[in-house]
Amino acid sequence: MILNCKLGTCYFWRIHIICICILMLVFSFISCKAVKPNQVVQNKKSVTLGRNYQKLVETLTSFSRGSKGAQKRDADEFLSSIEKDYSNYVLDMNFIDSLAAFVNDGMISIDVYGGNWCSDTRYGMGGLLRVLDACEMPAENFRYIRVSKEKKLIDIHVEGLQISKVPLVIVHNKKMEFGKIIEVPNKGIWEMHLLSIINKALNH
Repeated sequence: MILNCKLGTCYFWRIHIICICILMLVFSFISCKAVKPNQVVQNKKSVTLGRNYQKLVETLTSFSRGSKGAQKRDADEFLSSIEKDYSNYVLDMNFIDSLAAFVNDGMISIDVYGGNWCSDTRYGMGGLLRVLDACEMPAENFRYIRVSKEKKLIDIHVEGLQISKVPLVIVHNKKMEFGKIIEVPNKGIWEMHLLSIINKALNH
């Protein structure tokens, strides 16, 4: 009788401990699910959309103002993809610190020729803007010029400029061209490619 009682008590405590463990696991799982969305929100909030990004948005918005239907949806999707790329782009601060020494004093200007019909423009421009904003490049030194599918300039005329692929990123100092990035930067790293162009131009 006493033995049966001890076995029953032991069995009861085992069941009790197992239930507690299950409840703790369930609570932990629920807590993790509840925290993850907040972490995403926090990460997104930590990315401040800088002056060059805002300038491009204003430029693109002015282009699409009054458009309707498919054209309006296309413009909205273009802006959305640029913002996503801007937020997701991971900066290499080793290159950023060196690049900022040339960029944030207004010494360097950048012209981008692109089109919202082009996937490389749509999904690469945000990263470039993130780099320029991280370097605190003056917004007046950045310019975006639209290019048609036929590779014709829409907004301005530039004598002698031939465009075969976009985006075409031209780095200059308003007097002379330092170099170009066509479609995508080397190894997908904008700051590294921009810095190499500037260093090469200044060391010649």
